[in-house]
Order: sequence, then structure tokens, then C-alpha cells
Amino acid sequence: YLPGKEYNVRVSSRHYKSPELLIGFAFYDYAIDMWSVGCILAGLLFRTEPFFRGKDNEDQLGKIVSVLGTRDFLPYCRKCNIRLTSKSSAAIGKYCSRAQASSSSSSSDEEVPTSLMNNDISRRKTWLSFLSSPATPVPSVEALDLLDKLLVYDHEQRWTAREALGHSFFDDVRERVLHEVQERIEFEAKNRDRSC
Repeated sequence: YLPGKEYNVRVSSRHYKSPELLIGFAFYDYAIDMWSVGCILAGLLFRTEPFFRGKDNEDQLGKIVSVLGTRDFLPYCRKCNIRLTSKSSAAIGKYCSRAQASSSSSSSDEEVPTSLMNNDISRRKTWLSFLSSPATPVPSVEALDLLDKLLVYDHEQRWTAREALGHSFFDDVRERVLHEVQERIEFEAKNRDRSC
């Protein structure tokens, strides 16, 4: 990806499509891939694959906003200078209305109720509310923290692959790999000494 270059937003599989693609922001970068990693991680942690299962792109955006809320979404759209389509607004309104049925007196499938969009009634859900059954293991604090870093609307705030790999969630893997590498080096050194 080249900074400032405009790309086609019709890329990526719908269930792993990042918010910037769904709102039509064409100046995206590698952050779209990290969103996909976050979707996969959420699916694995909560035994729900795919984690965001929209029937079309607008519904996909609505499902994402129903989980992450509007507090960070609306400023992100303004930052990207994006005006939502009426279909996207309707999908967001539908999910926010369902989540806040007791708070919203009216909801239309045609447009987002002003109260939902302007007053941030739809807040981010807690990750643990997605445990699919009592038998589902509770994810570690590290796993949920990594998820928080990957499933972020703003692509400039979303963690990079390097940052994600440095997260404490991968400490055990790093230690095992380091141990295996050290064993391999020692093994090769012994074989080299024997052959000399």
C-alpha cells in the first residue's frame, strides 16, 4: 500500500471486512488485514465464526456498530470525511434500536434515529457478553486486551502486525519458539563439532 493512494473498497470477505472498507474510505492500508485478524480472534475466543455475520455490507456495518457502539464510529466517519449511505444508516439504526429498544421511542428501517446517532445511546458491549454458553472458556485478560487493540474503528489507531506480535498474549509462543531455536542451534553446533 502507498500512502495517499486511492484503492478499490470492494476487497476482502464480507465477514472480515474492516470499517474503512464498509464506509467507502478508499485510502486504506495494511490495517484492513489487522481488522480481519481481530475478527478471527473474536470468533475463536467466543466460539462464533464468523464473529460479525452480516448478510450484506450494510448489515455487516450495522452488526459491527451494534457491538462496538457509535461513540468512536461517528468521529471516525467525520475524520475520514465520509457521509454514510442511507442503507448503512438504516442498518446501524436497526441494530442500535434493537440494542436500546427501551431507550428509543421510534426506529425506522429507513434512517438512523437522530437520538441514537447524536447522543451515543448505543455503547460498546463488553466482550464477556459474547460467551456463547456456560461451557465456553473465559478468554484471558491478555486475549481480550489484544482484541481491544485490533477491533478499533480508526485504522490509524488499530495495532500493526508488529505491535500485535509483541503483545503479552503471545508471550508463551515466543518463549516456546525461542527455546526451540536455542535447542536447534545447540544441536547444529554439536553436529558441527562431531564432523570436524
